[in-house]
This record gives sequence, C-alpha cells and structure tokens, in this order.
Amino acid sequence: MIIIRSKEKETIGKYVEVIAEESTVIGVTSSGSTTELGTYVSKERAISVIDYIHSFIQNGYKKDYLDNKYRVMQEEIFIMPRN
Repeated sequence: MIIIRSKEKETIGKYVEVIAEESTVIGVTSSGSTTELGTYVSKERAISVIDYIHSFIQNGYKKDYLDNKYRVMQEEIFIMPRN
C-alpha cells in the first residue's frame, strides 16, 4: 500500500494498485474504488509515471527512527508529477 497525492493536489489516498488507462493514471483502494491521480500527454508518459512510483517503492517509502525512547514510523507521500 502506498500513499499518493494526486496531480491536481486535491486528493491524498492509500492505494494497493496503480494502473495506466490510456494517458490517465488511476489508483485503486483496498475496497476496490478508483481515483484518477493524473492525466498526461500520452500513455507512454503515464507508464513512465508508474515507473517513477515503482522506483519510489523500491527505494523505500517507509522510514523509522528513534526519538528519545520512542520508535517513530513514517510513510513518505508520493506526489504525482505535474507534467
């Protein structure tokens, strides 16, 4: 599951799947509902955005650290590119 903010910055949500339908990137929630995350100039650009999300996940979007005696866990938010 990954947290993504939409291209128009109107939506932040947790998604279990991200797909490209033509030039639009769509996020799918665990309940199966869908959200349009961004529309781009071509299907190739939409796929490259999904490649960017893939890299974001591979590089580790969950981080944790110690704050005094407490372990703090954070998830980075992926922000959809404007273009």
